[in-house]
Amino acid sequence: MFNKAVIAAVCRWSKHCQEVELAAFFTMPDAVDFSSNAGFYGGMTFSADDDACEVEEMLFADQANSPFFSIYEASGRMFILPSDRRWALIGERDADLALFCFRSKEDREGFFKLSPSLETFETISDAARFAKKSMNYELEMKGA
Repeated sequence: MFNKAVIAAVCRWSKHCQEVELAAFFTMPDAVDFSSNAGFYGGMTFSADDDACEVEEMLFADQANSPFFSIYEASGRMFILPSDRRWALIGERDADLALFCFRSKEDREGFFKLSPSLETFETISDAARFAKKSMNYELEMKGA
């Protein structure tokens, strides 16, 4: 969900739509509470012209003078929205799933035409089954 293939797809689509800026919000844990504790806010902006690898590096970067994890490591849910709000990405880490939401069928088809290598599900039921399976994992504790 938070990988360079998804970020590159988002940037390609934004560039295609001539959108200037994208905003990413990380809402789990609560961004305001997280900011109070960590000293940095769970959000960032980037543009369609930014290199996807550099955006990914920013997500994984250690936060200066903070004992807390990177934005990526600390976040369980993410929203990405362009400035015109024509589409949205909603990502849930525990479900290992990202929903791409579009205003029109044409936009959805255009997005996936530009990024055909992204893995998708045929139906929302298939996605829900995958998410449920991903969330019901067993944590194996070594040496406990």
